[in-house]
Amino acid sequence: MKIVIFTNTVKLYSEETAAETLRVLKASGCEAVRLDINDVNGFSPEGFDAIIVIGGDGSILKAAKTAAVSGTPLLGINTGTLGFMASIERTELALLSKLVSGNFVISERMRIAGYIVRDEKVRAEVSATNEISAIRPVSRITDFEVDAGNVGEKDLHTVCTFRADGLLVAAPTGSTAYALANGGAIIEPNADCMELTPICAHTLSMRPIIFSGNTLLKIRSNLTAPYSESEPVQIVADGVFAANLGAGDTLFIKKSDKPLRIIDLKPNVFYESVNGKLFRSLKG
Repeated sequence: MKIVIFTNTVKLYSEETAAETLRVLKASGCEAVRLDINDVNGFSPEGFDAIIVIGGDGSILKAAKTAAVSGTPLLGINTGTLGFMASIERTELALLSKLVSGNFVISERMRIAGYIVRDEKVRAEVSATNEISAIRPVSRITDFEVDAGNVGEKDLHTVCTFRADGLLVAAPTGSTAYALANGGAIIEPNADCMELTPICAHTLSMRPIIFSGNTLLKIRSNLTAPYSESEPVQIVADGVFAANLGAGDTLFIKKSDKPLRIIDLKPNVFYESVNGKLFRSLKG
């Protein structure tokens, strides 16, 4: 088995965790290569059986697109603060022997893809594991209109219009991130759906909406050209700026055809994370 390890070296305990990970893997007869997490962009995992990421959720998200595009399964080892996407903690490295022996489960996580259209031409494309956000800088209120329909339908139908600082569309994995902080629901990561959540809505009746994975969303803002140039709606994917949504532009979002394959070395990882990490502040 051949594995590439990406390490976020600025995280506390990352160096020790990486060294111990290499030791455990090689002791199990595995071939492993170690790289810095900043080397993941443009890296081709061809010939590798798995990708291991040592760091927090941000590090895992950095590697997620590379893993999804190639179809290579990914395993996260948490050395960050929350590490909700990680499969194991740095104190559980003995479980890596199950990876080499094949004693694990791969779960597919739905991702989302977006594209911006102007004058019937696609001018920007983006994909995300957590969420795609449309947000104005410095808390500028904007009117948004959202249409929806099944992918492949000619006509979409208006779902809602509202005023807000922005909105985000989250995949199930991203429901426990930015969407949750904005009042969204916790969604099982294996669900086939998308969640639209307003950001600081000034339309009090606006609430998060969950759409099926077969839905195409069409999103527009009311910004005129001068405002879209000076204070544009910014499209951000997994925390990284992707493009501006200019006057007359339309953002479409749908299910990506490139899911993320996550390696689980122990059962009920999601429920364990929800109970132990998200609800820990409620416990005595």
